Amino acid sequence: MPKNLTENRNLREKALNNVSKAFSPAGISSFFEICDKTENGKSVTSLERIGARGGGFGIKKGVLTEVALTEAEENSVKVFINGKVAPEAETTRTVVQTLLEKTSEKHAVIVKHKVDVPIGAGFGSSAAGALTTALALSKALGLSLTYNERLAE
Repeated sequence: MPKNLTENRNLREKALNNVSKAFSPAGISSFFEICDKTENGKSVTSLERIGARGGGFGIKKGVLTEVALTEAEENSVKVFINGKVAPEAETTRTVVQTLLEKTSEKHAVIVKHKVDVPIGAGFGSSAAGALTTALALSKALGLSLTYNERLAE
């Protein structure tokens, strides 16, 4: 954990020259509820309220994410899933944009997800992609967030 701004900057500069990675195991949902509407049927947009709840168990396969970060004139995000450009990856894009708001500098971010489970089949690949993106990008940016703060983002 960085102790001061100089150490924080040094960590970020090192990350700019490297790729940061993170892995999350997938899970098999035994019971599942999508939580994207309020009780009166309105769409939920708050990241703190939207998502899913349920239970299941974890497996060894999952999502490995690599984040490449370079300084740029404007923030940009490009997401790949299993080697293909993924403009539909809104969950990942939202995580990146949320973390980029925590820095005053502009960055071009490339996120590469290697997903070893079926997508859209209840294995939690969206959650695993969001988690691994937050962990890897936080490290690349040199943000001095705690593990729980990174997860909350």
